[in-house]
Amino acid sequence: VEATVRSQAYLLQGTSENLALKASSVYLNVLSNLELYELAKENLVNHERIYDQMKLRSASGVDRKADLDQVTGRLALAQKNIVATQINIVDAKTDYQAVIGRLPEDLVKPSSVNADIPVSMEDAEQLAVKNYPIVKSAKADLEAREAQYEVAKRINYPRLDAAVDYKWETDVQYPHRTEDFIATAVVSVNIFNGLRNKARIEETLQSVNEAREILNNTTRQTVQSIRLSWQAYKTAQDRVTYLEEYVKATGLTAEAFDKQWAIGRRTMFDVLDTQAENINAKSALVKVNYDKIYAEYRVLSGMGKLAKALGLEWPAESSVETAQADAPQK
Repeated sequence: VEATVRSQAYLLQGTSENLALKASSVYLNVLSNLELYELAKENLVNHERIYDQMKLRSASGVDRKADLDQVTGRLALAQKNIVATQINIVDAKTDYQAVIGRLPEDLVKPSSVNADIPVSMEDAEQLAVKNYPIVKSAKADLEAREAQYEVAKRINYPRLDAAVDYKWETDVQYPHRTEDFIATAVVSVNIFNGLRNKARIEETLQSVNEAREILNNTTRQTVQSIRLSWQAYKTAQDRVTYLEEYVKATGLTAEAFDKQWAIGRRTMFDVLDTQAENINAKSALVKVNYDKIYAEYRVLSGMGKLAKALGLEWPAESSVETAQADAPQK
């Protein structure tokens, strides 16, 4: 009974970890789209500034009207991107409401939890196999079925029933005392239920084999998942480093080209292209930063540590000690 109760408690812990990961996914998705919207607005401001300057230059005959037409087209594209990012925000908030139960308000970008990430994939794998609640649930379920198998096997064992009886009497009128001591032992063997008992034993043995296979599959899936999560974390970590350098370089280039355009050494399209490259680099960095945070959460979830890392608590019913105390006594 205790093993069965522990299995259910661990299963509830695993469900809590999965829900925490799903909630973190929609939370990060809202934040990511809000930042992308701000970049889209920055891109629009850049295009509006270039458009205003080109309009003045075209009116004064410095630049050709065809150049102004191209800038006008790019401005329209920047405006379209604003609408697209706004739609993405609405979709992200809808997904958030579906998971959390309310629309997001005053969301704060979470800090990195990479200090809790194991230094190697092998360490993460060992911790996952040891601590992931779903694996622990499968182990407890196997223990429960093995106990059922042992109980079923006992039916075929001979049963010994022993009884001891001691009785004494004393007559107060006549000095006389009688004592009786009786001991009995009965050995019983189940003969007529042999086929039924054999079927029961085979049934419980099959149940044990099924539980063992479930445990093996769960362990393999857990190992595969934690390895993929850890690798995704390392990849995102490396990409953040590269993209930070890329954003810095494209920002300096865009700034330089803007100054050179003012003195006639660069074209308006050179400026727009470098600014667009810088915005794209910033957008990629935003996405990979949130990918990195989510990858960290995946690793922690795979080790059964995400809920506590987020400052949350598992349901009281998932406490193994509480569950065992509430379990029906044998």
